Amino acid sequence: MTAYLVTILTLVSIITMLGLALNVQWGMCGMVNFGMAGFFALGAYTAALVALSGVGTLAATVAAAVVCAAACGLLALISLRLSDEYLAILTLGFGEIIRLITLSEDWLTGGSLGLPGIPRPLWGVVSEDRYDVLFLAICLAVILGIFVALEILIRSPFGRAVRAVREDDIVVATLGKNVTSIRVRAFAVGGAIIGVAGSFHSFYMT
Repeated sequence: MTAYLVTILTLVSIITMLGLALNVQWGMCGMVNFGMAGFFALGAYTAALVALSGVGTLAATVAAAVVCAAACGLLALISLRLSDEYLAILTLGFGEIIRLITLSEDWLTGGSLGLPGIPRPLWGVVSEDRYDVLFLAICLAVILGIFVALEILIRSPFGRAVRAVREDDIVVATLGKNVTSIRVRAFAVGGAIIGVAGSFHSFYMT
């Protein structure tokens, strides 16, 4: 029963990271993202490939965050001339592209079988039967760190500008703010968090 609860809490903690990311993109900035699964998969596979190369799980997590942030920033840049409805379609299409790539490119992703033997953070620090509790603790610590960072961001001038863009981007532009830069950076921040969530998903599933 305890193992079951730890498993459920671990999966919920990973999804909580996604919720925090979506809150930045959609809640704070008002930019629709229907491609969460695609960005999540991109982060997971990036972390898995980097970790399997032997550089460590921390570097793999950073790589996943950077790759997903870049992908989100690029999509936000492409969609600047599109309305919210078209941005939703664009992100949905990106998710489908990632799905097709992961299933088709066996040489890179392992296809439908996936990538086996992905390393786990701090493996060997505790006994194997207690590791899942340690992994859950790591996830909770990461959630706390992300939450604190986002609270600081929300109260910063950039956070206030992001919320202002959500309410009325024309007014923000008339005040001399670069709306394009604000939107791209906000979407990229959310993407980085999605990358972290994806990396922990791959570490957990190995």
